[in-house]
Amino acid sequence: MLRPSAKGRLTVVVVTHDHAETIEGCLQAARVAGPAGTRLLVMDNASSDGTADLARGVAGVEVIETGANLGFSAAMNRGILGSRSELVLALGPDVLLEPGFFEALAPALGPGVAMATGLLLDLNDPGRIDDAGTVLTRGRQFKSRGAGQPDRAQYPAGDVLAVCGGCCLLRRDAAEDLLLGGELFDEDF
Repeated sequence: MLRPSAKGRLTVVVVTHDHAETIEGCLQAARVAGPAGTRLLVMDNASSDGTADLARGVAGVEVIETGANLGFSAAMNRGILGSRSELVLALGPDVLLEPGFFEALAPALGPGVAMATGLLLDLNDPGRIDDAGTVLTRGRQFKSRGAGQPDRAQYPAGDVLAVCGGCCLLRRDAAEDLLLGGELFDEDF
């Protein structure tokens, strides 16, 4: 059972299921990108490839084994809602944060802004955009802005409809207000 963490500035929650190839790099980059005292929490969804053990080998990482593959959303909800930090970063296990990420993104949060994200680049092709925020098209479909396009700095900071759950910084106090049916991330997704 996940116990609420001590209140601090930032908790980084990473959900895993068989991510042995990427988890160490993800956690090491997150530790460098976060402020001193950042809590690194891995919610492991019954990995069979040693992911949980590899995560435990990274200094300062707490691993919660869920006992089953709950799915990304359910495990992320448990991690975020179990945190008492001022800010929580939902992070995919294949995301490598750059140094200074947190300091650059945190000021975007404030009154009326509950979540923020950075530009996500393709891990295998860092010159190509994976996600620059979610927008609603004229045809009323949700679309990841810039997905698959070369990164030419064409998406400056600004408002988007939604952010990718693979890299989402949120104010913990706003998380309770954003719950729908007790879920922050849709567990049917």
